[in-house]
Amino acid sequence: MISPYLIRAIRKPQECADLVCEVIKTRKLIFGAIAVRGVSGLLIAPLVAAKLNKSLIIARKDGEVEGNSHAQSSLEYDEERAPLNGLNYIIIDDLISSGGTVRAIMEKIEQMGARCLNPPKCIAIV
Repeated sequence: MISPYLIRAIRKPQECADLVCEVIKTRKLIFGAIAVRGVSGLLIAPLVAAKLNKSLIIARKDGEVEGNSHAQSSLEYDEERAPLNGLNYIIIDDLISSGGTVRAIMEKIEQMGARCLNPPKCIAIV
């Protein structure tokens, strides 16, 4: 079954991104990057990052993209814009059930020196 979020994000990605930006702004979060994993999060996370002028971190499962130069770290980000070392980030995901995806993202990124806001801040879009 396709989630209503995914259908809306495909049809109106900017509208979804605008809603997420409003949630972030009302919570007055201070961070430098947005982390995302999975196709559904990639539909709007780049739009949110651009609108808020934040870096984007794409976390992939090990071996998810063969032949990719980032395959060992399983992360893609713009190191020149904002080095990960010491950077605070939030996570955007389309659904949080067990928290496994969020934990996996945090482990990958924190191995590179970044840290999730404390307490962790995640925005789930269902």
